[in-house]
Amino acid sequence: GVGFFTQARPECFVVNPEKAQIMADMGCKIVGLGVESGNYWLRKNVLNRPMKDGIVETAVGSLKEAGIMVAAYYIIGFPYETEAMVQQTIDLHRRIKPERFSVRFLHPFPGTLIRELCVREGYIAEDYEDLKQDASFFTQPVLNLPSPPHPTRERLIELRKEFETNIKVEMKKKEVQLEQKKIELEQEIQRKAKLLFR
Repeated sequence: GVGFFTQARPECFVVNPEKAQIMADMGCKIVGLGVESGNYWLRKNVLNRPMKDGIVETAVGSLKEAGIMVAAYYIIGFPYETEAMVQQTIDLHRRIKPERFSVRFLHPFPGTLIRELCVREGYIAEDYEDLKQDASFFTQPVLNLPSPPHPTRERLIELRKEFETNIKVEMKKKEVQLEQKKIELEQEIQRKAKLLFR
């Protein structure tokens, strides 16, 4: 049958780990998880999302065990986020090894608490969208964050590139290792076949 994609919160697979298998039985092939940040303090105090450390890893484990691929969504460029906090997000990504992922810069939408915080602190103009800005959270930071403690805009762009480059290099390395194992297995089968048919 035709499989499907859905999105979910990591917490639901910790409270009910059997959900992953139920979804797999229904034909779910991939689940998108909003991971956002690898730093607990930032998740709790800035994102108002007090998801404890370890929950993402547990959720991803349940999904992969059920045969479901994971897409992880990360955001960098938060208010009060240091370079060390960005590194924690990269480290989390390396631990969970999702099949797909994206890294975006924060664009706090109007009507959200984080937007109110950013306007209050002077990180974004209240009428930002009306100013027809060219910035896109896909390619560059939207907020004007003071450095220090935040990384500069240029450094954030570099970190995003490093994040994606490091991960892609790691994935390529895994592909090469798998290909090498496949070759070794084929050679072992051929060697055993020659012994068998002597």
